[in-house]
Amino acid sequence: MQLFGQSEAQSRTFGEVSRVLHLAVNDARTWSANGHHSHGLKWMFMYKQGRKVKFQIWSTIMHTAVKL
Repeated sequence: MQLFGQSEAQSRTFGEVSRVLHLAVNDARTWSANGHHSHGLKWMFMYKQGRKVKFQIWSTIMHTAVKL
């Protein structure tokens, strides 16, 4: 298979390099210094939930203010 005119060997090498880089980046991101797995997705979910609640509160206050 040729990808944008690259030879198969070049694209396979690029695939291997990108896979190694992906693993290295994931390792650095998901494991903290003390060896515990970080819960990035959980943090992101909780952060989004918090933002949603704040927006709902703000929206309710604004809606009430407009009615007055």
